[in-house]
Amino acid sequence: MRGFPQADHRRDPRLAVSAPAVLAASDGRWDVIAEDFAAGGCRVVSPVPLRLGTAAYLTLQLPSGAGHVAATATVAWNTAAPPWRMGFAFARSGGEERARQVRTLLDANPRLGRRPPPLRPSARLRLGTPPDPCPVFTRDERVVLRAARDALAARELFGRHAVRAVELRRALQGLMLHGWVQTGAPRATDRRWSAVLAEAISTGGGRATRDRPADGAGYRPLRGRRAQAFVDLARAESAEGHDASAVEWLQAALAASPEDPFILAALDALTVGHARG
Repeated sequence: MRGFPQADHRRDPRLAVSAPAVLAASDGRWDVIAEDFAAGGCRVVSPVPLRLGTAAYLTLQLPSGAGHVAATATVAWNTAAPPWRMGFAFARSGGEERARQVRTLLDANPRLGRRPPPLRPSARLRLGTPPDPCPVFTRDERVVLRAARDALAARELFGRHAVRAVELRRALQGLMLHGWVQTGAPRATDRRWSAVLAEAISTGGGRATRDRPADGAGYRPLRGRRAQAFVDLARAESAEGHDASAVEWLQAALAASPEDPFILAALDALTVGHARG
């Protein structure tokens, strides 16, 4: 049993962009969303899972005028439960053009190149500087803003919304990038947030409910949704080089799913790797 795949420890700058894409493999063709992009690969959310090592063909339409990507790719890692996420490693061919596209994206939005700070399970969320004017927040951003208003710890936020934990993490990173959400000890909230949150809720259809498991014929998760969410968060933290926080998320996952062999192996891979380093 292996820990996190080495291919998920990326050396190429991985940009948090959302791009429509088409995934083609031997048994089908699907519309997917690329959630990040680098010269060497990307992560997609897909309606179907593919096995590790599966060869595929990806086409992406990048934002900010960066152009079109068409590349042969291989599944480097995947999640064990829906929503299905997969990391793809691109073939070397076309790497120079993709590197140019990365530079184009960074020129258009330098913030994409900032490395997100580590996010630990115990980190407590709080509201930062309110936006002016108020943007239209997504569903996931509204969930995160309410969690920050209520000073929830990251573990509480992702545990309550386990099915969408990875999406909420991305939303949280975006809000933190703007300074609208911070981590730290609770403090008095800027009064202007009252109007911002009222507008966000009124345009977003009211309060969010807890996520329900996705329907699937014969689907039985390998572990509970809460434990799986923490595993996915650990993978994301490790992929960004934050192995210490990844270990903490794996420990939280193990508490939710004791004796889980994959979690134990992943913990061993990260902790032994640090000891040897």
